[in-house]
Amino acid sequence: MPDTTLWLQISAGQCPAECEWVVARLAPILVNELTAISLEVTVISTIAGAHPGDLKSILLRVTGRAAQSLVANWLGTIQWIGVSPYRPHHKRKNWFVSIASFDEPDTGHWDT
Repeated sequence: MPDTTLWLQISAGQCPAECEWVVARLAPILVNELTAISLEVTVISTIAGAHPGDLKSILLRVTGRAAQSLVANWLGTIQWIGVSPYRPHHKRKNWFVSIASFDEPDTGHWDT
């Protein structure tokens, strides 16, 4: 099976700051898991969150054998359970972010 390449985006969307905190913590977990199964992962871009170290979004390039099927379990809405670092007495403990997969764009079409 040949190598395939795709892009993954982890996004907090329009959620509260806690979701940006989750994106920043989830991204290294995802990268570590994907590299542990022999996929190559490169950060394409990030959008900073409201607090230092947080991310509204991160875009990753993933390459390797069966990359599409190996990332499938990560796609969709991810629930993170944890106490808010910004509102420690807040009742809410469930924070949600999304992970979406995209075909790598054909850069040849971008030429002007």
